[in-house]
Amino acid sequence: MYDSAGHTKECALVLETCVVQQNHQCKACGRQFVLHADNRVIGDEQRTLVERLLCEKISLHSICRAVGVSIRWLMDLYGCLLCGVA
Repeated sequence: MYDSAGHTKECALVLETCVVQQNHQCKACGRQFVLHADNRVIGDEQRTLVERLLCEKISLHSICRAVGVSIRWLMDLYGCLLCGVA
């Protein structure tokens, strides 16, 4: 079985007291991950809001906090918009 870091199941349990889900840490690269992450779907309404906010001069982290999306999703969308794919 592979984890979300792409390594085999060589992982150590990282105990977090304030998080509901347990985090694990890959022993090979040290990256933390959750075994069964819930995939949230970003709706068209949020996507158009993010596209409008990207046209303004607002920082990417501020957009993530305001809309409730991850920085990874935002960077993927930003890259698609720059290439003209989306």
